[in-house]
Amino acid sequence: MGKEAEKFLQAEETAVNLVNTLTNLNKETTSYQTAKKELDVVRQRLIEFIESTKQAAENSYEIIKILKDIGGPEILTRITAVENKTIEEFGKQKDDINEFRFKLEEEFSIQKDNIDKLKSQLEDKFSTQFNYMKKIKILISMVLTSSIIAICLGLIILFYQ
Repeated sequence: MGKEAEKFLQAEETAVNLVNTLTNLNKETTSYQTAKKELDVVRQRLIEFIESTKQAAENSYEIIKILKDIGGPEILTRITAVENKTIEEFGKQKDDINEFRFKLEEEFSIQKDNIDKLKSQLEDKFSTQFNYMKKIKILISMVLTSSIIAICLGLIILFYQ
């Protein structure tokens, strides 16, 4: 029975090893399938990137061709012309703004002169009215004083009769 038990144990061990090997093979196969799917995704993205890069390169080629046809010096000449025109237009606008500012200052100066004249006239009127008020105050004081004197005289005359 020793040999049979030994063979049985060997068979059992072989079966366990076979199960382990099959389990590992299954895991590896699943791992390879997952890796294959991920590689397919990467491959698809790489193809899309290559296509977009190709399109960009073709568009760049067209731009480079146009720039070559126009020529670098011509482009710089045109840029310089635009820059000079811009400077010229800004200069005109600056002159227009300065002229407008001058007109505003001139108009403001005229308005300021008118305001100063009005202010002077108002001050003269106020001074005149203030003097009239002083005179009226003195006149009222004199009338009150004379009224009091008249009442006092009337009372004196009334008591002495």
